[in-house]
Amino acid sequence: MSATLTYEVPLDGMTSDTIAALHAAVTEQIAHYARSGLTPPVALTPIDLDDNTIIDGWTAALAAEFLERLRADGSPVQADVIAAAAKAGGRIDRADVFTIAGWDSTERSLKGFTRPVNRIIQQMREEGLLPDEAPRPIEPLYSEARRGYQQARGFEIPPGLALLFAQ
Repeated sequence: MSATLTYEVPLDGMTSDTIAALHAAVTEQIAHYARSGLTPPVALTPIDLDDNTIIDGWTAALAAEFLERLRADGSPVQADVIAAAAKAGGRIDRADVFTIAGWDSTERSLKGFTRPVNRIIQQMREEGLLPDEAPRPIEPLYSEARRGYQQARGFEIPPGLALLFAQ
């Protein structure tokens, strides 16, 4: 038997900061569930944000421009993975990255996967579009139980940014 629980929260009258904080809290709970080794049974639905909503230095327009730049730079897989992670609540596992990329996990690794992300972030900072403290939109996930080199278990978008990148 499967059960679902849906909350509808009227956003009228809430500030963009309150909406972002609420979304970040839900995103963090989904990520916590996923870090426990279970597949989150939920996904967040994008909501409408106005053009002036700023979350950690990012706006929806900057998120869209970032993804466009990744694609133009020859890194569409990274853009697709970020978009998929955002739509899934902020987290994507290793197997899903390989599926999205169409890569064979026995023939490729994810080493250097975030290099194009870092390059575009740096360009946008140098152009004055992003503040230096703006977080990267994707971070690798590693096992906290292991020390030393290890493969990324997947990738995670910082809480709050998933809202912008899911648009």
